[in-house]
Amino acid sequence: MKLIRTLYLLMATLLLTASCNDTDSSSVILYNDAAITSFSLGTVNRYVNGTKTTLKGTDYKFYIDHQNHSIYNPDSLPVGCDAAHLLCTVTALNNGQILYWTEDTDDVLTHYSATDSIDFSKKRMFRVYASSGSGYTDYEVKVNVHQQDGEVFVWKTAAYTAPTIVWKSSKEQYRLSAANKLEVSQDGGVTWAQDLADDAEDAAKLPTQHVSLVSYPMWLSEKTDYVLLAGTSTAVSGKAAIWKKEVDYYDKDKKPSGKWVYLDQDDTNFQLPALTNLSLIWYDKIIFAFGGDFKKIYESRDNGITWKVTKRLTMPADFDYTSTSVKVTTDADNYVWIYCTDKNKAWKGRLNRLGWKNQ
Repeated sequence: MKLIRTLYLLMATLLLTASCNDTDSSSVILYNDAAITSFSLGTVNRYVNGTKTTLKGTDYKFYIDHQNHSIYNPDSLPVGCDAAHLLCTVTALNNGQILYWTEDTDDVLTHYSATDSIDFSKKRMFRVYASSGSGYTDYEVKVNVHQQDGEVFVWKTAAYTAPTIVWKSSKEQYRLSAANKLEVSQDGGVTWAQDLADDAEDAAKLPTQHVSLVSYPMWLSEKTDYVLLAGTSTAVSGKAAIWKKEVDYYDKDKKPSGKWVYLDQDDTNFQLPALTNLSLIWYDKIIFAFGGDFKKIYESRDNGITWKVTKRLTMPADFDYTSTSVKVTTDADNYVWIYCTDKNKAWKGRLNRLGWKNQ
């Protein structure tokens, strides 16, 4: 029954198309190829906390995999998008006729129309017939929608293990000596040498307590790391002592080069305070600073020059503010870890979108 209905619909459509194109049927050209050549969405409704907004569906490109006969959007629609009521624009090779499954079963095929809403909350099958009627090609269509808000940061308690914090860039390791002098190793920690400041007059401002260091690749600079060092210094009052170092390791036959330069925080409105238990991390391409009473977390988006209280991260709801020894670090899975080493407690968390896999 299904086949009879489908063939009847197809032949009626083909005859109608031919008669509309030209009264002389000998001028109608029919093709044997059947393929979908483009797929896009119209306006998408999104509902978040009871508020409706709209998105341009064309901003989310769909990939047509002709080999595996599938169509999907690699960049998922945001959470809250209504996938059950979507308009789509589909084109076929040589004006082939397009139909699709409207139910979970394939008992009924519906002729595609750009003005009819389709429920894409589940996978759909689209079929395109060659204009000659000689055959067809099926495609599985999936509209991906995120099930999480990518900008939400979620904490959870974790099993405690003693953290190992190593200060390093791609080619160097750093430490404070017993005499509170900054040292560097370029051979994996086998040998160490004093790491001197670029300006001898500023050398006294090198931090000696509550010190932390973070390193990350410099933007648009191949094989160069940006290293930021901060902490408290007796020569700096009321704010953190912050130093930077650009480590260039482009020439593999030479030792990495770069010297420390003091960053003077002149703008009192955007300074990083002198924080006890300071921890610096580079996360989501932003530097974050934890410390002090941990009621505020600071961020810098300009490589440590200016700082402000962040709204992107907050401490875990059950964080132990009585802890006197806290360490913060990150891992390769984009988790931020907080350790209360005097309480044997730990938390880990991450931005939802940093846990999503690239499809």
